[in-house]
Amino acid sequence: MNLPRGNLVTPPWDSLLIWAGLLLLLYALREVFAIVFLTFLLVYLVRAIVVPLARRISPDAVRPGLESWPTLGTFAAIVALFWALASVIGPQLAMQSRLLMAHVQDLEPQEALDHVLVRTIGAYLFGQSYGALGDPRYQAAVAQFTAQGRLGEGAFADFGRLQAQVQAGFELAYEEAQRAQLQHQMPNGGATSRRFEQWFLTVKAPPLVAAQRDAYLARLQAGADSPSDAGDLERRLGKLALRDLDAQPAARAKLVEEWENAEAAEQWQRLRASPAYGDAFRRWFDGPQGRSLQIPYDADTYLALRTAYAEGAVAFKEV
Repeated sequence: MNLPRGNLVTPPWDSLLIWAGLLLLLYALREVFAIVFLTFLLVYLVRAIVVPLARRISPDAVRPGLESWPTLGTFAAIVALFWALASVIGPQLAMQSRLLMAHVQDLEPQEALDHVLVRTIGAYLFGQSYGALGDPRYQAAVAQFTAQGRLGEGAFADFGRLQAQVQAGFELAYEEAQRAQLQHQMPNGGATSRRFEQWFLTVKAPPLVAAQRDAYLARLQAGADSPSDAGDLERRLGKLALRDLDAQPAARAKLVEEWENAEAAEQWQRLRASPAYGDAFRRWFDGPQGRSLQIPYDADTYLALRTAYAEGAVAFKEV
């Protein structure tokens, strides 16, 4: 059966070719697609700000070069905004993320479920039974609760979680400060750089040398001087491993970061055992990072409660 010529269905070759070319272009630009897209988005945003601003400045006539200064000002404002967000919000966001990870590691499912139920269904049932702050039922229940000597039970039950959060926050802040100090001192060389080299020669070089000992020995024998003893031999082999590391910036940077983490953790352990721990904790507690945790006590009260918490509920309630 022959169909009429007008009923023949032809594929939309032009649309298929356009989409195929677009997909091919996106695949070819996959490495820089994010940069191209963000550049387009930024230019579009700047134009959306500059054009209405230029029309407001000169509504009657288009003046050459009028958009240049508003464009530069808009770009500068965007850069300043991103810098402010990164400087102010970035560290807090990083700190809160690390605190969340530290909290999740110690989280008990049943405790988390009880906490959610208390905040939702428990709060609703409490309101149904006792009303709000000025309700006579509320006032009577508070008086009875106080007469039974139960004040502080809720704070005692919740203090373990609060103490873990505060301890994790202080530890993270101290280690972060130590790492930042080490990162600042490393490019300048000196004692900090020598400490890293000593750590590498002591911790990392021996297994590296053991894995390729024959090759290292062959390189060492090609030198002019021979080792005087076994200790001198191992030191020279370690120096060769350190020289190889210096020729690999990426591997060195990774090991420097590992050393910084280990050094910061060691400094933290020293601080905990030193008399300066209390002063450092108070400075952090009263500073912006400590205040961001919204701890419901001042430093003196918290430290007194922390000491009493280890002694039990009775001592905690007295504080």
